[in-house]
Amino acid sequence: MSTKISDTSGELERVHITLQELTVESSKLKEQLAEKEAKLLHLTEMESKSQVQIKELEATVGTLEKLLQEMVARISELEKTMDDRGTELSALTQKLEDKEKQSSSTTESLTAEIDGLRARLESISAQKEELEKLMESKGDEASMQIKLMDKINKASADTKSETESELDREKQEKSDLSNQIIDFKKALVEQEAAYYTLGEEQKQINQLLKERDEELNKLTEDHKEAQRLLEETSNEVSSRDSAIAGHEETMESLRNELETKGEEMETLMEKISNIEVKLRLSNQKLRVTEQVLTEKEEAFRREEAKHLEEQALLEKSLTVTHETYRGMMKEIAEKVNTTLDVFQSMSEKLTEKQGKYEKTVMEASKLLWTATNWVIERNHEKEKMKKEMERKEEEIKKLGEKVREDEKEKEEEIKKLGEKVRENEKEKERKEDEIKKLGEKLIEDEKEERMKETLVGLGEEKREAIRQLCVWIDHHRGRCEYLEEVLSKTTVGRAQRRQKKLDFRKTPG
Repeated sequence: MSTKISDTSGELERVHITLQELTVESSKLKEQLAEKEAKLLHLTEMESKSQVQIKELEATVGTLEKLLQEMVARISELEKTMDDRGTELSALTQKLEDKEKQSSSTTESLTAEIDGLRARLESISAQKEELEKLMESKGDEASMQIKLMDKINKASADTKSETESELDREKQEKSDLSNQIIDFKKALVEQEAAYYTLGEEQKQINQLLKERDEELNKLTEDHKEAQRLLEETSNEVSSRDSAIAGHEETMESLRNELETKGEEMETLMEKISNIEVKLRLSNQKLRVTEQVLTEKEEAFRREEAKHLEEQALLEKSLTVTHETYRGMMKEIAEKVNTTLDVFQSMSEKLTEKQGKYEKTVMEASKLLWTATNWVIERNHEKEKMKKEMERKEEEIKKLGEKVREDEKEKEEEIKKLGEKVRENEKEKERKEDEIKKLGEKLIEDEKEERMKETLVGLGEEKREAIRQLCVWIDHHRGRCEYLEEVLSKTTVGRAQRRQKKLDFRKTPG
């Protein structure tokens, strides 16, 4: 009995010791459970934070998509501006052609007017030659008039030489203008080629943007798949290792794709900046062409003013020649009248002395016969001179009417030129407004460039967030492995303790 009591007491002591050990182990297990619960809470918090970060990444992806859409819209606007610039260039070329046509028509009209003036001068010179022939038959009295006509001929020859030199000079200026217009056309052709190359580059950029949109859509789909995989990993702890490996691969692929997309975005930004530089250069070329056009218009106006002044001088010279011609005709008529009066007085004296000089009747009759014949001839010549004077006066009237008509036509041309000048001023104002609009567009482009720089900064922040997510996933994977090891150890310990308890209960006594 004593042995049994000692055995039972020993067993009780062992049971008591085992109970104490079990209580200590249970307290340790409770502490471990509390730690694991805290770790699980921390993991849930980290998962919630990761979900928040994923949402933020989705928001950033959405903003990037919006910005890409804005960039596409901006590129379409740039294409529209390029088309508008092309239309402006075509309009400028049309204006140049119109100006060339106008200049050619004006030069042709001026040459026609100068030819008409030459014809008039030739007709006047012919009339002068006829008058010289008439005056040569008049003797000594007409010698002074012949000298005056020689002076007039010299003046007309001088005017002819001046007009011919002016015509040669105008032809030279016309050839210079044609050469300048050819050079300007070459510059316009070069600008059109540059605009064509810009359009081709714009099309290539649009194609690249479409490809980038497709790749971004793929990235969003991959991002959604990654989020779904993360949710599955939170629900399925048992398959976490394989899911984490898949996530790592997807994250690495996403990381690589994001890096490639960032580089492609940088290349796109560089191309867009190059296109903007080219647009600025084209704007500068347009301004240069507009300045050249204004200079050509001013030169054309100066030439028109010179032609008008020269025409006024020619008209003055014509009026002077007409006045001198009229004065000469009046002097000739007065001299003829004086000679006729002298002959009439002589005939009267002869009739008075006819009775006194009966012996010389025959001689007087002969003289009278010759005198009467001479008077008749003089009368015929006087009638011819009167007819010629009337014809010359009619011609002078016709010339005056033509001069008035020419003046009216020139006044109409001056009015038309004034209207053209007003239209050119309106076009200049419109071009200044367009230049202001282009300046505002350039300011908007600079703002968009700043937005692009901010987008590049957002892309870098996105990369940093993805790196932090990768580090966080690696950390939690290690923690999950540690928790699984601890849980496996605790489950093994519990199973061993239960087995010991069952064995202890099965032991007898």
